Amino acid sequence: MNEWKLQFNRWDPEIQQVREALCTLTNGYWSMRGAAEESTQHGCHYPGTYLSGVYNRLEKTIAGEIVNHETLVNWPNSLFLSFKMESGSWFDLEKVHVQEFCQELDLHRGLLSRRIHFIEPAGRETTLHSTRFLHMRFRHLAAVKWEIFPHNWSGQLQVRAGIDTGIINKNVERDKEMHGKHVHIVKSGFFQEYGPYVVAETLQSHIRAAQSFRAECSGAPIINQGIIQNLNMVAKEFFIDVSSRSPVKFEKIIAMCHSRDHAVSEPLEAVQQALASTKTCELLQDSHEKAWRRLWNIGDIRIRSRPEDQLMLRLHLFHLLQTASPHLVDCDAGIPARGLTGEMYHGHIFWDEVFAFPFLTLRIPDVSRALLLYRTRRQLIARNRADQLGYDGVLYPWRSASDGSEQTPRLQWNPRAQQWTKDYTYLQYHLNATIVYQAWKYYQATGDFHFLQSCGGKLILEIAQLWSSMAVKSEEDGRYHIRGVMGPDEFHTGYPDVASPGLDDNAYTNIMAVWTLRCAARLIQKLPNYAREQLMDELSIKPNTLDRWADIARRMYVPFLDKEIISQFAGYEKLQELDWPKYRTRYGDIRRMDRILEAEGDTVNRYKVSKQPDVLMMCYLLPLQELEAIFSELGYLFTPHLIQKNIEYYQPRTTHGSTLSRIVFGWILARSNRKGSWQCLVEALGNDVHEIQGGSTSQGIHLGAMAGTVDLIQRCYSGIDMEYDMLIINPRLPESLHEVATSMYYRGHQICVLISQKTLHVDISAGPHFPLKIHVRNRTYTIHEASTQEYTV
Repeated sequence: MNEWKLQFNRWDPEIQQVREALCTLTNGYWSMRGAAEESTQHGCHYPGTYLSGVYNRLEKTIAGEIVNHETLVNWPNSLFLSFKMESGSWFDLEKVHVQEFCQELDLHRGLLSRRIHFIEPAGRETTLHSTRFLHMRFRHLAAVKWEIFPHNWSGQLQVRAGIDTGIINKNVERDKEMHGKHVHIVKSGFFQEYGPYVVAETLQSHIRAAQSFRAECSGAPIINQGIIQNLNMVAKEFFIDVSSRSPVKFEKIIAMCHSRDHAVSEPLEAVQQALASTKTCELLQDSHEKAWRRLWNIGDIRIRSRPEDQLMLRLHLFHLLQTASPHLVDCDAGIPARGLTGEMYHGHIFWDEVFAFPFLTLRIPDVSRALLLYRTRRQLIARNRADQLGYDGVLYPWRSASDGSEQTPRLQWNPRAQQWTKDYTYLQYHLNATIVYQAWKYYQATGDFHFLQSCGGKLILEIAQLWSSMAVKSEEDGRYHIRGVMGPDEFHTGYPDVASPGLDDNAYTNIMAVWTLRCAARLIQKLPNYAREQLMDELSIKPNTLDRWADIARRMYVPFLDKEIISQFAGYEKLQELDWPKYRTRYGDIRRMDRILEAEGDTVNRYKVSKQPDVLMMCYLLPLQELEAIFSELGYLFTPHLIQKNIEYYQPRTTHGSTLSRIVFGWILARSNRKGSWQCLVEALGNDVHEIQGGSTSQGIHLGAMAGTVDLIQRCYSGIDMEYDMLIINPRLPESLHEVATSMYYRGHQICVLISQKTLHVDISAGPHFPLKIHVRNRTYTIHEASTQEYTV
């Protein structure tokens, strides 16, 4: 097995759209799904072209309510390329006899290729070989190359290279009642020196994007050329005289720019300039592959295990690297839950970045900083939202898109119940704590003190203000309580038979609020006097404010079912136990118990059942020592034994209805059940390729879960973390993982790590921040110069 190539060796229209999502190419600026070049939005194909951070907002009346929905826009398809033989039909894989089929995603080179050997009804035998890429260095460019080999025929070949303008958003079946048309064509035409162009504009956000291409043919004489311009296509046609067993080559170099690009006056002029700067497809491909080699030099994680595990890990790394590539720095965008590979969740940004951040911050720190700046640029709306709800500080939304307003839809479609239902997931305020987590980890990895003194520090302190204002002290128990929220579980939106949504004292939320306040206190202590005074004055933080934060960190309430089981939220003990055998027998797949129960006229709010880990999520983000310190200061006991008891309690009550569930359980099992932890990772590695999540990969890969598998290898098994101004490496490899090798940047130094079951090799390059502190197995080592260190683990 080639550990760098994902291959599909059989044509299967039933799962074609899953492959299209998996084989999406992007460079962080724009993306193209892995649909066949000749395909349109019909049948088994779904072409998709998405621009990072570009959304459009429309409204529609659904179930009697006006619903606003903002979505990542699917733009005209400039990849379109098709052909037909003399007196034949336009090429369609479903209408020919496929002799041989191979679709290959070359992860190392960033190339998507197809090789198809087919016989059409007239008996003509042909091989088509295609290769495409989105340029990883020149972000506005893409290219596709075709070679057509006629085995047993000669005659006229008609090739159509165009831009399909009949594209709409319709990738997600449950969004079928939403508006699908988000752009209108402003103008289209033909450049004399290049070819067709299209300028489209979003209907509400008024973002213009221009697309054009240059097409060339070689290997056979061109008899004639023509053009097509109608409502659904702008194209150039080539009529070519082909001879049997003589290949014909066709190349298409594509450019796309939009009106929010930096240093662009007018998008159509910009695509002209981009095309004028290109020479040949071969030269473009060469520079593209060099850019990918540079990314892999710092981004690869090599593991010694089964070859299929390495391949799946590299697939996940590939999608993470290409979505969060260095081009994202200039895009003012976050990382959508499904990347730029489909339209599930409308391309919204949730909390999935927290799973990607540890990897990105140690590989491409500029991207991590850009993701944080995406939040800070939207502080005004977050501040207004907090104020409207009666809170201080900033309250970032559960689902974000263009301007940072809450994009959680009012209604969600339940396909099992065939009805619309209220969506209360906007109450997942815990996302704000993960933003602080990301900002703090960015500082720990980079030592970017200026960021901490400016927008990063302000971000942390304003979210601390939020939690402080949400925490209300009870006269009855003298503890602080946070009410009316939701935890990561997502099944429980409120209490049974209570009309208003929200839960009280979600344990994960309360602990992460305390962690945020402790982090804010550490930040204030770390800042020099002038920066501290400036931030505190700007944010109206008084000495008594800090006293309140410290009091909350000592007196926050955490609900327990008994001395050893942390209650998911206050009142959890009153819920009923689910009859698991009954529902497994009746439905088989019970991962979405919320939909099943709703279809039965019941509600998941009545039962002790979770979609994914909730209480245990705190163990994923925070190390044991940190949790012990937090609980101890709160006056509660927290031990490794307590973690095990909570695993035993909550694991059988979890349906794993989220792809993130296996990631979190893989983490928390790593100490007590390494074999079980590894099995969770293996399942998560194959999730999208093997479609074990029930068929939604066609609407976008699960990028958060992909990042989570990488995080499991890096933070959990390799034990690589950053805290207390130290690089921490405490490996604990499962038996099935024999070796891990990777490179990273820590505070300006490149550090190469090789971990085996018994030894740890650390190679530290020269850099600007000596001495460095490295913590290995309860000992801290001070490194004064470039060197190679070896430790026993």
